[in-house]
Amino acid sequence: MTVVDLHHVRPIALDELVNDPTVRDLLVNDGCRVYVDAGHGLTLVGSTTEAQTRAFVERELRTSGRRIDRTSPIVDARLRDGSRLCAVIPPIAFRGTCVAVRRFTLPDVTVAHFGGSELEDLMKEIVDRRCNVIVTGAAGAGKTTFAHAFCSLVDRHERIVTIEDTAELSLTHPHVVSLESQPPNLEGNGAISVATLLRTALRMRPDRLVVGEVRGAEVLDMLAAMNTGHSGSLSTCHANSPLDAIRRLESLVLQHGAKWTPDGAREHLRAALDVCVHVSRHSDGTRVVDSVVELPLSQHHVFVEVYRDGRRSGALTRGVVS
Repeated sequence: MTVVDLHHVRPIALDELVNDPTVRDLLVNDGCRVYVDAGHGLTLVGSTTEAQTRAFVERELRTSGRRIDRTSPIVDARLRDGSRLCAVIPPIAFRGTCVAVRRFTLPDVTVAHFGGSELEDLMKEIVDRRCNVIVTGAAGAGKTTFAHAFCSLVDRHERIVTIEDTAELSLTHPHVVSLESQPPNLEGNGAISVATLLRTALRMRPDRLVVGEVRGAEVLDMLAAMNTGHSGSLSTCHANSPLDAIRRLESLVLQHGAKWTPDGAREHLRAALDVCVHVSRHSDGTRVVDSVVELPLSQHHVFVEVYRDGRRSGALTRGVVS
């Protein structure tokens, strides 16, 4: 690991960076080292102090309804401009406060940015066939950005309900209902989970559901919705491959569904999900769809790849032809 001498790094104001439209990601390590990603990878740009970092976090949280202190040392919040802030303070971050701000400039991104016209045509077909889609990839790969672009292909007369832990999507579609989970208040009351929001969304006449990320008990409600008529829905999942995503979702079902068996969880997933779109981020900062696969209908089938590295490689069989 390279040791950075902070005496040779210029002091910098975090407010200056968070308001810079070219900055995609702003990171602070150990309360002092400041990194940004302006589309070409992370770069050390300056230094700050623990006191300045904490003051910055507290200012940004004022309008979010979230808090951070020694009794609640981790916070995930949506800022005024729609950006997402995650911060961890001592004693959890024992070397100093750590901050990650993800800024969103989503409206100008289209599916074609992820792979050209062949990918866009395939995604239009997936939308038309009302396939249920899981978007996978590593952190920062572009899952949310792709979901935003994908939803722009949905017919303007359809009603989309989005459910997110921390709201990141800002869809340009004309008929969108956006729901965001809520943490408990100072007394520990009032929490609204993603799973609760999903059950609420089903009573709001959605044509399509978009779940920002599946990582807990909401997996049961999401799969139930997809299996009971809400086709054409979408969610995201941190995973290194489509197979890894299915294994992770299976684990979540077994973890939160006390009466589920491994075979039952596997079959439920296969029935609910049609297509997996795997995205990645290259070293130059570009985000691309590496592959699109149809998920197997049963344990006797295999993953069928229909798109790889910019080219269509197979025909869709799942979904409903309009």
